[in-house]
Amino acid sequence: MSPTANFATLLFKRSEQLLQKGLMMNQQVASVESTNGQLMGIQEGMPVFDLNNRRVGTVKHVQFADDMIEDAFVADDLTVQNADETVRRRLLKAGFIKINTGLLRRDQYATSDMIEYVGGDGVQLNVLRERLMKL
Repeated sequence: MSPTANFATLLFKRSEQLLQKGLMMNQQVASVESTNGQLMGIQEGMPVFDLNNRRVGTVKHVQFADDMIEDAFVADDLTVQNADETVRRRLLKAGFIKINTGLLRRDQYATSDMIEYVGGDGVQLNVLRERLMKL
């Protein structure tokens, strides 16, 4: 194969890689927009119910998903800031709600994929309360 043909082949493969990467980035943006759309309907103080319709608590904070996080930071949540890096990144990339579970209990966290729907009655989760994250 001639040097020109080799170069053309390399150029074609690289353009395919860049195109694929661009498509993947578009999918990530769409995913973040979809997640944040669901989280937008949630307000602080809304009741939260688990899969068995047991009241877990009330929404204390809503954190929108951010797929471009380099240095994960949640301004008003030191618990998340001090969490293990893997847990912190998962929470921030997925978006989450912080749930106030009562005076003598630690707050719990539900990522956006744990939310079944948001309605007038509150936030319905698709997991049991025992599956929620406690930091």
